[in-house]
Amino acid sequence: MCKNGENQSSRIHEWIGLINMDWTLTSISSHFDSRLDGIMRQTARHLLPESDTSGMLEYLLSQKGKRIRPTLVLGTHLAFGGDGETALPLAAAVEMIHSASLIHDDIEDMDEFRRGQPSVWKRFGVRQALNLGDLLLPAGFFLFLESPINAALRVRVLTRISRELMRLVEGQMTEIAGVNQEPSGWSDYRNACAGKTGALFRICLACPAELCLFMDGNPSDAAEAAATLPLLEELGTQLGQLFQSRDDLIDITGRKEGRFALGDLLEGKLSLLTVLASERLTGASRREFFTMHQTSRPRKDEAMALRMRDILFAQGIVDHAHVLLARDIELFEARMRELQAPGLISLLEDLLRRLSLETESEKQPPT
Repeated sequence: MCKNGENQSSRIHEWIGLINMDWTLTSISSHFDSRLDGIMRQTARHLLPESDTSGMLEYLLSQKGKRIRPTLVLGTHLAFGGDGETALPLAAAVEMIHSASLIHDDIEDMDEFRRGQPSVWKRFGVRQALNLGDLLLPAGFFLFLESPINAALRVRVLTRISRELMRLVEGQMTEIAGVNQEPSGWSDYRNACAGKTGALFRICLACPAELCLFMDGNPSDAAEAAATLPLLEELGTQLGQLFQSRDDLIDITGRKEGRFALGDLLEGKLSLLTVLASERLTGASRREFFTMHQTSRPRKDEAMALRMRDILFAQGIVDHAHVLLARDIELFEARMRELQAPGLISLLEDLLRRLSLETESEKQPPT
């Protein structure tokens, strides 16, 4: 835990009581969001004074998503005894890195919308969007390097971030390598999830805990650090699988927020549903589905994607995917209860509620 003395601990608990914060994503985000915005804008002005790029950055920052990842950073820091304020540069860096990954992802997937608005590449062109994504990555590192955290701890955290970003790119490469290919099993899909989605969640959970556990450069409690960090890393990997599985499901039910439905089927992506289709489809349904799956754009059109979706529903693939998602949520919930941080458990419970896809309307093909 962050141990700065009884007086500071008392002030922290008094401050938390003052704002009447409950352990939900909404409560934590609403308290820190304006300061998170301020840090990112200040960094942009510092790095790019009077640059045309500032307009692109402003457009990006105006497209606020749920900000789950920076909120997890701040909530984890609070849960391990921190004040949240110290973790704001890390949270802002994570949001900038996440934004960079989304810009590049939208270009690779040809997604024209993000959060209900034209994606950055659609608004400013592919070349400038690539430049903006490339800019945000070092900007996030720079932002954290400028924070008043002791040098040894900054190096420790940045080492973890660097390692995880390499895994993020590797996961994205694995997914792209599987486009229009029939999956050979679960390995590639799990590796893609652990990289492209899990990497940032491992950063969000492990790095703010390190800010507390290694505040003075050495672990305040070596046994606690040895037990806690591997568990947080495992939970981050599991969150990556949960988020990607949910994303795969809502793609075909038309519930992706501000994005075109059936995009994954049109692209021929490696997904939870294509892995299950390879595992469970037989006979004519299998031949028809994978003939269409292996057809690339522009020959593949929306009518073909709709037919693929119908096969997945008719053959019970979507129902089974829902069962697997519910099972994985239960497994995650069991592991998270081993944390010695009640506030973080409550925060993750709130996150799990957002991941649930339980209503019958969400399990049926849209009409």
